[in-house]
Order: sequence, then C-alpha cells, then structure tokens
Amino acid sequence: MGNTYSQIFIHLVFSTKLRAPKIKQEFEAKLKSFIIKTARKFEVHIIAIGGTSNHLHVLFGIPPKISVSKAAQIIKGSSSKWLNDHFFDQETFRWQRGYGAFSINKSLVPTTINYIKRQKEHHAKIAYQDEFNAILDKHNINQLNPK
Repeated sequence: MGNTYSQIFIHLVFSTKLRAPKIKQEFEAKLKSFIIKTARKFEVHIIAIGGTSNHLHVLFGIPPKISVSKAAQIIKGSSSKWLNDHFFDQETFRWQRGYGAFSINKSLVPTTINYIKRQKEHHAKIAYQDEFNAILDKHNINQLNPK
C-alpha cells in the first residue's frame, strides 16, 4: 500500500493558569478565529471550539505526522502569545501547563461538537474541575490531582 490513510479526532481540554477567568467575551471570537487559522497552517483541522472564561475545549483532526502534543503546543502556545500581544498589557496571559487530550471515534464527533458548542450553558450547572474529572472518569483515567 503506497498511501497513508488515517482519521484521528482529538478532544483537547485546557484551562487558563490557576483557572482564572481571563477569556473575555470582547476577544473570545477573535481568539477562536486565530486558533483555527494558525492550526490550519500546521494541517491541524479545527472542527469545534468552545469554552468559558477559564477554559477551552477544541475538537480537531490531525494527520499521523502531527503528534497530539505538537497540536496542543501549536494551539496553546500560539494563542497565548497572540493574547499577550493583543489584549494583555498590564498582566500576562498564561494557559495552565497541562491539558487533557482524548481520542474521539468518528461516530461521536457530532455529539462532541454539540457538547463543545454548549459549554457556557453546561457550566451554569457544573464547575470546570468537576467537568474535567468526569471526562477523566469517562475515559478511565486516574485523577492524579483532583483539586
């Protein structure tokens, strides 16, 4: 077989440093647009982005030549720099160091898109850390730091 065929969907979840409410409505749409454009340059196809003032969920597809950690670095690193260059003069914007990255079966992509799009509504009922712990449980991942 001379070609490589793949279909890799990742649900990435990450928060602002100390889960501080730093993602403001005034620039949220611009941030999402920036992430989509930047990721595209690296062949990372953003399918959905959503979140609240203290975290983001990003569903994306990647080719096999791009690792999940590289995609996370592209999304988090470039967006942090962009936010600092355009919206943070008096303070520094930072993402939390870690992230959650979960593989998604194609059959669950529509459900995941809907879940990501409804983040603000969802978080009117559940705190981010409780949501993240539930995602870890769903994927049978031990919670090393349940704070």
